[in-house]
Amino acid sequence: MHITYLERIRRKYHKIRKKKGFFYALIFMLFFVLRDIILTAFIWFIPKKSNLRGIKNILFVEPLKQGYGDIFFQTGLFENWKRDGYRVSILTTRGHAQILENNPNIDSIHIWSFRSRFQFIRGNCILVGLGRDTLRETLLMLFSLRAAVIVFDRDLKAWRDIFGKFGNTLAWQKLSEHYLGTKFYEYEPKIFFSTNEKELIYSKRKHKRIGVIAGVEDTSKSFEKTESLVHKINKRRNAVALLGKGNGAIRVSPKVINFVNRLSYRETLIELASCHTAVGAEGSLIQIASSLLKRVFVIDFEGRFEENSHPNFLKNVKLFRSQSSENAIKNILNEL
Repeated sequence: MHITYLERIRRKYHKIRKKKGFFYALIFMLFFVLRDIILTAFIWFIPKKSNLRGIKNILFVEPLKQGYGDIFFQTGLFENWKRDGYRVSILTTRGHAQILENNPNIDSIHIWSFRSRFQFIRGNCILVGLGRDTLRETLLMLFSLRAAVIVFDRDLKAWRDIFGKFGNTLAWQKLSEHYLGTKFYEYEPKIFFSTNEKELIYSKRKHKRIGVIAGVEDTSKSFEKTESLVHKINKRRNAVALLGKGNGAIRVSPKVINFVNRLSYRETLIELASCHTAVGAEGSLIQIASSLLKRVFVIDFEGRFEENSHPNFLKNVKLFRSQSSENAIKNILNEL
């Protein structure tokens, strides 16, 4: 999910300090600030090209540091561009490309490589990206001399104001209106499945499984009592599937289907879409679940879900905001 510059530093600082101590955390802070000064200097060398008339090819350079949830949110932006008559190409990572498979609003998907960098440096298009994410992206935009380069975070005040007002799912479309002059349609983020994937999903739905998001890469988005929750759901003879990637080492009954770290992200999406209900803390999979399922239970002690989600998805969601994990479990079981 999108986080501010200062929040990113704070989270990383505390993570390093907890693992390696104050000295290493201080070195990180100095390195991070120096790196940002360098990137900011490069941004100002990227020409501001205001004449975009007649150019109908857009290449979106996905920020390398963002998560799966962000590229999911950006699918609304790609539909916005397609509606305005653009041919949309995406430069992304192999893992994140799985979110974009079968998307009719995307004309081509390119994976980061030396060849792709050389190809797009010579390309004549509107190149859209962030200048403060990584040096690789900033240099690509700096040396793409034939492209009309749009840096969405060039103006930090506009960046913060737009995200603050419109939230993570709509801010990207509003940034496009701000920089490119496109219309603001407020499209929802979407996952698109192939015909074969849809058939597989429908065949699995008869089991009425409850999908529990157990694997998370960002531990701040985990629910500490997941093991207890799964045990109590399973005790009621509900079919349970554990989903996700990352830290998900919990002890569960052999009757529970554990997919954590065993599936690709695309396969995980298929299993998620085939569930009757999804349960989990705010994160990419639970955000995607709210776009696919009609019953989603979100454990959200910090109020992240509403802040990050598209307004239209809230109708599918039951939020559990109790500060007590035991109360949250009790309330979820009552709803099931």
